Amino acid sequence: MKQAVLIMSVVAAGAVLIAGCADSNHRTTQQTTTSNQVATTVPVNPPPPNIEDMKNPLGVTPETIASGKKLYDQACWGCHGKDGKSDGPDSNNLPQKPTNFTTDPDFQTMPDGEVFWIIKKGIKGTAMPSWETTYSDNQIWQIEAYIIQFRQDPKNRKGFGQPSATSLTDGATAPS
Repeated sequence: MKQAVLIMSVVAAGAVLIAGCADSNHRTTQQTTTSNQVATTVPVNPPPPNIEDMKNPLGVTPETIASGKKLYDQACWGCHGKDGKSDGPDSNNLPQKPTNFTTDPDFQTMPDGEVFWIIKKGIKGTAMPSWETTYSDNQIWQIEAYIIQFRQDPKNRKGFGQPSATSLTDGATAPS
């Protein structure tokens, strides 16, 4: 019994050390809480350079939002919920709750490119899958345009800039 307690203590200390060494201010990591409430930092698949400068090339328009809603209803609502509050019917069956788009502080100001990249590539070590083989880049940008509508501050619902040359679109590559 003492040996089991010692092993659990070492594992917990290692998790805290790893979490403490991670760059907690870098938005390409996500804080998650496991069933035993130990916070860990899970790295997202490495983003391209200048990810924070990437803007939605489609813009955030009524048309892109409506298209994004249709795609969200097909793929995202089961975990993230109808209103983006991480209360979808599948959310209780996951090892940790999905991002609540209405209250998560990182999501509230996350640049367009980072939201796009997370949808496209998923988040390693979580239930957030990669959608890059299911949806085109344009469709992922439509989902991005829709989910930012869940943000609390209306000024953040338009994204963080107009379309730019650094945006990824079908067939394009990220700048080097």
